Amino acid sequence: MEWGAYFVIIPEEDIQRWENEGRKDILQYLQFLEGGNASGWVNPQTKDQLSRCPFLCKIDKSSYLCTIHDTKPKRCKEYYCAIAD
Repeated sequence: MEWGAYFVIIPEEDIQRWENEGRKDILQYLQFLEGGNASGWVNPQTKDQLSRCPFLCKIDKSSYLCTIHDTKPKRCKEYYCAIAD
């Protein structure tokens, strides 16, 4: 399985935060693993892996917006994106 915007390991701390925030809208996209972690992002009905993050919204041809920016996963907070000129 490849890593990217469509597959991340979600640590227990993110899951706990979302549970405390009542963010069922986020939690439904996770597949829970042993040890308290989860993998994301999956279809809530089928649990099939999604081809992209369900919270990444395309604004225009080259711009995207994270719709859960205020509570996004740790992995996304730590992701460094460099844009080449």
